[in-house]
Amino acid sequence: EDFQREAIEKRIKNKRPIIPIINDICFFENYDCKDLSFDLWKKNNIKCPNHLTISPESHLNESIQAISHFIKGYKKILLRTNNESDGNGMFVLDNSSTEENIKETLSILINRCKKFLLTRQATRIMAVEFISPVKENDYQDLYRVHILFGKIISFYAVTSKRDVFH
Repeated sequence: EDFQREAIEKRIKNKRPIIPIINDICFFENYDCKDLSFDLWKKNNIKCPNHLTISPESHLNESIQAISHFIKGYKKILLRTNNESDGNGMFVLDNSSTEENIKETLSILINRCKKFLLTRQATRIMAVEFISPVKENDYQDLYRVHILFGKIISFYAVTSKRDVFH
């Protein structure tokens, strides 16, 4: 049971007919869970990385094989939880990753998921296509833009020399 979500729901339920609510709690999984976000984006023809969703309860050997196959298609992937941020619960795997590497990483992620499942039932594991940055110099820039009713309401950029950062 997620008591924080219930408290937020109580506070805003009467406001919905009056004002637009950005990232409404009733759609929490759609923006909290990257796999659901990606599925919604694809459905609406918005470009996003290809991904594979894995339940933490899935058979380990089948998951390892699915991840191995996914890596072969993309050369480099992110294996991560679907609902953590700041690079937490995120690992980079590539063609040189052995089945043992995949198993170790998957085991770490399964344990992370088990902790979250108590309050965040949509927690899963994702294999995500790694999109190599296009760099004109030693830096990579990431941009995030927030749009409401077709208008930009805020944005920011993050810059790093690292290949993978959040």
